[in-house]
Amino acid sequence: TKEDIIKLTDELQDLKNKVLQTQANVILANDLLQQTQGQVQQQQQILGNIQEQVQDLEHQKQQLQQVVSQLQQAAQQAGEAQNNLIAGLGAAIQQAAAPAAPAAPAAPAAPAAPAAPAAPAAPAPENNDSNNDDNAAS
Repeated sequence: TKEDIIKLTDELQDLKNKVLQTQANVILANDLLQQTQGQVQQQQQILGNIQEQVQDLEHQKQQLQQVVSQLQQAAQQAGEAQNNLIAGLGAAIQQAAAPAAPAAPAAPAAPAAPAAPAAPAAPAPENNDSNNDDNAAS
């Protein structure tokens, strides 16, 4: 009948609309899926970067542990050197404070050499006035 055809036509149109809506939903779902996949890739890259940073930090940690160990050894050596220095200073102070050994008696002084005789006095200069007079007279 005509009413059945109209009813079936309406139902067919409803089904077409539902198919179109479903297709639109599928397109939206695909878009969301692609966005999600892009986000997953970004997160994987971020995770890879974080893992590299963790490895770098662990390497730095090992280096710092080595430095700390070296500093501890240096501090221990400095402490030992300080103790040795203190012990050496203590021994030096005790040695300086101990009574000195008696000094050996001084050797007798050698007798003084006799004084040299005084040089004779130089003769007084002659009076040359008379000589000059003689020369003047001639």
